[in-house]
Amino acid sequence: MISWGVAWVSLPPEFVARPEVDVQRSVGQRLALAVATLGGVGYMPIASGTWGTLATIPLYLLIMAAGSPWVYGIALVLVTAIGIASADVVEKLLGKDPSAVVIDEAAGFLVTMFAVPLTVSTVAAGFFLFRLFDVIKVQPARALERQHGGFGIVADDLVCGLYANLVLQLGLRLLPAGAA
Repeated sequence: MISWGVAWVSLPPEFVARPEVDVQRSVGQRLALAVATLGGVGYMPIASGTWGTLATIPLYLLIMAAGSPWVYGIALVLVTAIGIASADVVEKLLGKDPSAVVIDEAAGFLVTMFAVPLTVSTVAAGFFLFRLFDVIKVQPARALERQHGGFGIVADDLVCGLYANLVLQLGLRLLPAGAA
C-alpha cells in the first residue's frame, strides 16, 4: 500500500518497492520512475492514463497563471523533453510502454490546451477529447506508439493532443460567442 495523502492504492507486485530491487536502482532510475509516473499517479490500478491527465490539470492551471505564451511553450517543451528522457529509462526498467508511465499524458494534454482560452468548459472538453483520441489512436499516433523508447511512449500522445487541440479550436470557432 502507498499513501498519496487521501487515497490508499494497492500497487501491482512489479511496482511495489522491494528492498532488493531498490538497492539495485540508481538515484537516477528512481528519479526517472518518480517523474515518469507523475509522483506515483501512474500506479493507479485502473485507467492510469486518465488519472495522469487529471493530475496534469493543476500544472496546466499553474502555467496559465503565468499569463505568457512563452512560459506555456517553454513548459510544453520541458515536459516533453523530460517525459521522453524519463520514459526511456523506465521502459528499460519495466518493459515496453509500461502503463505506469503517465508523463506522456501530461505532454499530450498540454498540447491539447495550447492556445485555448482557459474556462471550465474548455478544460473539460480538452480532457475528454484528449482521452478519446488517446484511446482510439488515429494514425499516425498508432504507428508512433509502436516505436521503442521514450520517444515512442510520448510521441503518440503529442499527436493525440494535436488532434484534440484541432477539434477544440474548431469547436470554439463554430460555437456562438460566450458558449465556451
